[in-house]
Amino acid sequence: MKATDKQVAGQHYTELGLQPLEVTFANFGYEGLRASIYTKVNKYLTRNKGNHVQDLEKAIHCLQIQLEYAREEEI
Repeated sequence: MKATDKQVAGQHYTELGLQPLEVTFANFGYEGLRASIYTKVNKYLTRNKGNHVQDLEKAIHCLQIQLEYAREEEI
C-alpha cells in the first residue's frame, strides 16, 4: 500500500481522493513537496496536543510520502 493511500487518524484526506501533499507535488514539484513536509514534520514533532504517539505516527507518515516521491523522482 502506498503512503498516499492511507491516513493516520481519520479519513478526511483519503475520502477526498487526493491527499493535500499530492496536490502540493502537482503544483510545486518535489521541492515544494519537500518544503511542505519539512513544515508538517516539525509541527507534529513539536506540538503538545494530546496524543504524542499519534503525532509521531503522522510525522513518520509524512516522511513515507516524501520517500515515495523521492524514489519516483530518483532524487
